[in-house]
Amino acid sequence: MNFSNKSEFDEFSKSLTFLASGSQGECFLDNKKKIVYKIFFDCFDENYFCYYNKDDILRFNHIKNKTFIWPKKLITCNNKIIGYTSSYKNAINLYKLDPLSIDLINLEKAVKKVYLDLKLLDDNNVVIYDIMYNLLYNNSNLYAIDNTEYSIGSNTCDNYNIFAKSVIYFLIDGYFNTYISNNKILNDMLNTIDINLLDFLKEFRLRLSIDLDKNINKLHEARKLIKKTYPKYYIREMR
Repeated sequence: MNFSNKSEFDEFSKSLTFLASGSQGECFLDNKKKIVYKIFFDCFDENYFCYYNKDDILRFNHIKNKTFIWPKKLITCNNKIIGYTSSYKNAINLYKLDPLSIDLINLEKAVKKVYLDLKLLDDNNVVIYDIMYNLLYNNSNLYAIDNTEYSIGSNTCDNYNIFAKSVIYFLIDGYFNTYISNNKILNDMLNTIDINLLDFLKEFRLRLSIDLDKNINKLHEARKLIKKTYPKYYIREMR
């Protein structure tokens, strides 16, 4: 998709819905086609220079999976790259969700699906980056967006830790920090070199259930164990 100038894009964008603004640019949605248009900041400025080329943006979209939402097509203006399109997912960024609304069993099921796709990235030597605030969730699936900074490398084992910490900090930071630190098993699991997220989620749910003497599936059922603290790791923007 190529635009001749900013006015042409502005006219086109009138049919789109503004979604969000991130560190790189702004996202707009075509509701009918369920396509997201991401436009880089300052891309219409006279001195604009895009640090990405076609290969940077599209190099992973041949890896078919359900978690990582790759860019699909380039958006250009006078043949300069100003953004890209991607598929829309009806899901909310984790940092905008209340962790107490989370069903831990559903989250475990979603994490299992992500692990399958992380293995696929391993097989293709893809190293993920900066996903903590780029994870979407809809109570069934987790999606990772904004992946232009991903790279090719040999340290793909870090992918699991990066993903695990992103989910764990979302769940506990500012809520269950004290509870975790006072539980040796959970604390050790969190601070191990290689975090197994599935094991942590199961143990977390088990410990909550034991301490409250009832089955805990949703975090709001464990309110009694919450000790609200200032977040150490995770910035929230709950609706």
